Amino acid sequence: MALTPLVDGIRGRLRHAALPFLLALFAAAPRVEAVLEFPLPANKLPSYIAVGSDAALWFTQVDRIGRISTGGVVTEHAVGSVFNPQGIVSGPDGALWFADSARIGRLTTAGGLTFFAVSGGPHGIATGPDGALWFTESGGNRIGRITTAGVFTDYPIPSANSLPQGIVAGPDGALWFTETAKDRIGRITTGGTVTEFPTPTAGSAPVGIVVGSDGNLWFTESNAQKIGRITTAGVITEFPMPVVTRRFDIASGPDGALWSTGYDDDKIARITTAGVVTEFLVPTANCGPLGIAAGPDGALWFTEFQVGRIGRLALGKTPPPQIGPEFPLPTTGLPYKITQGSDGALWFAETDRIGRITTSGGLTAFAIGLVFNPHGIVTGPDGALWFTESGSNQIGRLTTAGGLTHFTVRGGPEGIAAGPDGALWFTESSGNRIGRITTAGTFTGDYPIPTANSTPQSIVAGPDGALWFTEVANDRIGRITTAGAVTEYPTPTAASGPYGIAVGPDGNLWFTESNASKIGRLTTVGVFTEFPLPATTRIFDIAAGADGALWFTEFDGNRIGRITTSGGILEFLIPTADSGPYGITPGPDGNLWFTEFRSYKIGTVAPPAPVPGAPFHTVTPCRISDTRNPAGPYGGPALVANTDRLLTLPGRCGIPSGARAVTANVTVTQGTAAGSLSLFPAGSAPGAATTISYGAGSTRANNALLSIGTDDAVFVHCTQASGTVHLIVDVDGYFQ
Repeated sequence: MALTPLVDGIRGRLRHAALPFLLALFAAAPRVEAVLEFPLPANKLPSYIAVGSDAALWFTQVDRIGRISTGGVVTEHAVGSVFNPQGIVSGPDGALWFADSARIGRLTTAGGLTFFAVSGGPHGIATGPDGALWFTESGGNRIGRITTAGVFTDYPIPSANSLPQGIVAGPDGALWFTETAKDRIGRITTGGTVTEFPTPTAGSAPVGIVVGSDGNLWFTESNAQKIGRITTAGVITEFPMPVVTRRFDIASGPDGALWSTGYDDDKIARITTAGVVTEFLVPTANCGPLGIAAGPDGALWFTEFQVGRIGRLALGKTPPPQIGPEFPLPTTGLPYKITQGSDGALWFAETDRIGRITTSGGLTAFAIGLVFNPHGIVTGPDGALWFTESGSNQIGRLTTAGGLTHFTVRGGPEGIAAGPDGALWFTESSGNRIGRITTAGTFTGDYPIPTANSTPQSIVAGPDGALWFTEVANDRIGRITTAGAVTEYPTPTAASGPYGIAVGPDGNLWFTESNASKIGRLTTVGVFTEFPLPATTRIFDIAAGADGALWFTEFDGNRIGRITTSGGILEFLIPTADSGPYGITPGPDGNLWFTEFRSYKIGTVAPPAPVPGAPFHTVTPCRISDTRNPAGPYGGPALVANTDRLLTLPGRCGIPSGARAVTANVTVTQGTAAGSLSLFPAGSAPGAATTISYGAGSTRANNALLSIGTDDAVFVHCTQASGTVHLIVDVDGYFQ
C-alpha cells in the first residue's frame, strides 16, 4: 500500500483504499534556523512592529498593543480598547503612537492610553523632523500631522484615490510615503507641499518605505516582485527579487542592508545597497511575515500575521545548512522512492516512468507510459535498476541504457532490496508475503508472514545476512533469512506504523515510526530503542548518510531530519512549502537526495561539517540569571506558564562568544503550580527531555549541561498548567 492511500486522498489518481493511519495530517515542528519564534498568548494577527523608548519591541494587533522584550517576554496593553491598529512608532515624547481606525493612539510604556480623533483611516505613522507625528490617511487620501499635544492638521495628496500606506522621515527634512493604488512615491515637506514620483513599473503597488544606510529611500513593490530605491532628487532604481510574493514592510538593518518581509513565501529578504539579495526561511509555514524592525539587540524582529507569532532573525549568524538546490521535474509525476544507480546518477520511481537525475541536476525519463505506479527502487547486483510496480503486480528491471523487462509476481509489491544471496527481495503488501526473484527473473520464493494483514512495506539487507522489513499495519519489524524463516519483533509503541528501514553505521536497524513520530532502532538480537521527534509528523523513508548519521523524510512537517546513532536530532527546512518529502538516499556526491512527492521536485541536502571536540574551561561559580531580580535580560519577570524566554549567555560570568555549552546549576522556586522547564539551544526544537521538574511552591535544583544555539543563546520553555515560576541559573564552566 505504501503511500498509495495518501495519494488517493490528495491526488485521487491511484486506486488502493486508504489506511486510517496514513490519512491524518499533522502540525509542523520547529526547525533549526537562525530565526527564533515567540508565540503570542492569543493569535490576534500581529501587524507592524517598532522599537520603543524602553528598548523593547512594540507591535499592533487586532484589539491590543503587544510588547516583547529582547528576551522574549510578552505583555499586552490596551486589550479591547483599540480597533485594528496598523502602523506604530516611538514618538519624540517616548510614548508609542499608532494608527487606529479613525484615531491616532498614544500609549506610554507604562500603559497609559490616549486617543485623538482624525479623519481618513490612518495607516502608516512616523516621527517627523519637526517633532510631530506624521501619518498616511489611506481612506481620506491625505497626509496627517499631529503634535504630541494632539493638535491635528492634514494635507491632500494631488493624485486622487492613491491609497497612501507607508511613511518615513527622509534625510532631506521631508516626509516620504508610498501611494499603493497609484504606483507613486510621495514627498511632503513639513510645510505641506507634496511632490509625487511615479514608479517605473506599472501596477507595482509600493507599500513599505524606509531610509537606507546610503541616504536613499527604499520601498517595497508589493505587486511587482521588486524592491525600489529613490534618491532625494527623485531618481528611482528597481531591483528584482527572486520569488513572487507580496512584500509589505521594509527596515534598515544594523548591518547596513535593507530587510523585507515576504508575506506569501515565508521568507525574510536581505538586500544590500548594491542590490544583492539573500533570503532566510521562517520556520513556521504559511506564517505571513508582515511588519519588520531592527531591534535594539542587533537582530531583526518581525510579525507573523497568520500564526500569531513574533520572529527574531539573528544577524551575522550562519544558519545550519538548508535544503538545496531543488530540481523541478518536467511533469507532475509524483516522485516516490529514490536510489543511487551504478552509473553515478540518482534513479527514482514516478507514476508512469522511471526518472534519472545527475548530481548536476540533469534530468532524463525512461519507460514513459510502460510502468504503472512504481514504488520501491534499488540497484541490483547486475548493475540494473530493479523496481516494484504496485499498480500492476510486476517487478521491473531497467538497465542504465534504458532496456526494460517485466516479471509478473503477486501480492502488491512495495519495497525492494538486493539480498546477500545475489537475488532481489521484495515485500508484498496485499499478499502479506516476502518475495524473492533472481537477476535472471526467476521467482524462487514467496514466504508468508506469520501475522495476518501486516502490510509489509520497506525491506533492507541486514548486517547479519538476513533481510529486515517493516510491517506497517501490525507494528512489527520482521526478519527473514535467505532460507525463508521469518521472525517478528513488536515495536514498543502501539500503533506506531513502522515504514522505512535502513542499516545504520552502528550495525543496527533503524526505522521510521510514521504514526508515532519516532525513529526506532533495533539490534540484530531484537532490542528496541525509540527516539521521539520534536513534533508530530508522518515519517516515511530513512537512509544512512556518508556522515555516519541517519537521514529521514518528514512528510507533513516539510523537513529532512537527521539523527545520530546516539539519538541527537537536527531538522532541515525545505524551501518549497508543503513539498511532501518521501524517498531519500545518499548520493555519490556525499549529499542526501530526496523526492518531493507533492511538489514534483528532487531535493538535496548537504550534511553539516563535522564538529571538532570542545575543551572545557572552568569559571568562578557565578549567577548568570535570576528572575527574582528587577525586570531585565537576566532578571525578572518570573517565567509565565507555557511561554519561552531567551537567555543570551556570552558576556556574562566570563562566558565568551562562541562557547558551545556551559555547565550549570538550574534552580526553580516559587512556582504557583507544578511544572517543568526545558533549556535547549536557541533555534532548535525543544525535544522531549526536561531539564528540571517541580511541584507547586517547591524549590528544586538540578545540574545541567546547556548547549548554546543561535545567537549564543539558550531557550527556556516553561511547561505549567498556569501561573508563574522563578528561575535561577548558576554556571561554573563552558566548552569552546
